[in-house]
Amino acid sequence: MTIHTEHPFADRDPDPVRRFRGRLGGAVTLWTAGSGADRAGLTVSSLVVALGQPAHVVGLLDPDADLTEALRDTGRVVVQVLAWPDRQVAEAFAGPTTKSYPVDAVPTTPVRIAGLLVLPAHLLSIAALIVVVVAVHLLLNRSRFGAAVRAVSVDPRSAQIVGVDARRTLITVAFLAAAIAGLAGVLAALSDNNVSFSLGEALLLRGFAAVVVGGYGDIRGAAAVGVAIGVLEVLSSQYISSGFRDAITFGVLLVVLVARPQGLFGERQLVRA
Repeated sequence: MTIHTEHPFADRDPDPVRRFRGRLGGAVTLWTAGSGADRAGLTVSSLVVALGQPAHVVGLLDPDADLTEALRDTGRVVVQVLAWPDRQVAEAFAGPTTKSYPVDAVPTTPVRIAGLLVLPAHLLSIAALIVVVVAVHLLLNRSRFGAAVRAVSVDPRSAQIVGVDARRTLITVAFLAAAIAGLAGVLAALSDNNVSFSLGEALLLRGFAAVVVGGYGDIRGAAAVGVAIGVLEVLSSQYISSGFRDAITFGVLLVVLVARPQGLFGERQLVRA
């Protein structure tokens, strides 16, 4: 047995193009060109690194962007791979101020329901929640596509043996998940009339808590728990303190993980060895 003091397969003289391509994955890159007052930048996620002599970086740029014009003039561009700590760079390009919807995008006059005043944007969010939950539940439990999704989630190889196109199923599920997340972002921005690049950060952990507490595999449980978490946070802010909002959310998550790991609406699954 040989004990190596360093990586045995490490390249002592690594190719910078290969290192750049290895860092990409699904990352976002920042392209900058020009100098002085003519400097321009753009965040780009659609690009390909092609090895060769010379190597090429091919990216999809907006033809009307200032960066494209600066790149045509100078013929040079700096490409930097952004990581999670660099997310604040987006604020430099989007501007420090938040955006808002047009004044007449959604009516702002409250509607009285059972003695409560509810904004039309909130009613729209509730209606969208009901439609999406019912549609996804029926899709997953009453359709051939839903059967394919469940089969691929259990065993992709066995699903392919019986004729399920696992790759197409995964791509379709990813598309649906992104579409629902985009709809949630639009509705959240409508409710607060606040559009910013960090809009989803506050919703991400709460969505995760709703899925875990509700139980994997049952969108009805996730939706019900998500609404319950929202109600608990509002009540805690009103009657206790706004500082306890996160504590209540993750306190509920911790209790459920300890007492019922499969979630409130989940079922225990027995897997044969």
